[in-house]
Amino acid sequence: MSDKYILDGRNPIPCADFMTRARWFETSDRHVAKSDFGDVRVSTVFVGLDRSFGDGPPLLFETMIFGGPFDQDKYQERCSTWEEAEAQHAKAVEVARQSLNWPCGEVTVMDGRGLDLGLPALGAQGRTLGVEAGQESKQ
Repeated sequence: MSDKYILDGRNPIPCADFMTRARWFETSDRHVAKSDFGDVRVSTVFVGLDRSFGDGPPLLFETMIFGGPFDQDKYQERCSTWEEAEAQHAKAVEVARQSLNWPCGEVTVMDGRGLDLGLPALGAQGRTLGVEAGQESKQ
């Protein structure tokens, strides 16, 4: 199985051919979503390389927080599907928003073209995700 992928719409498909991948990456928008508020950016992208290293399903999407207390690679989450990536982005926005005490409802989750995705920027009520994948802490 290939560890390299491209998207067909929102669906990852294996693609071992170097030139096909190169042409796809040259012309495709790989952004699932991005959100900017204050000096913080939350970005979720399709990376096209399986980051599971053979341990479980392919991890092809990545969400990171830039700026604020989570800057410098302190927050990074990966997942397998576009739908998981959208949910992962919304959770990261909530983590960043809470870390800055940013008011609820003042963050818009955008896709790579700058269109409002209509996703809630809030996670589960009373919970925030920890820095490490899968950790949760009650507030």
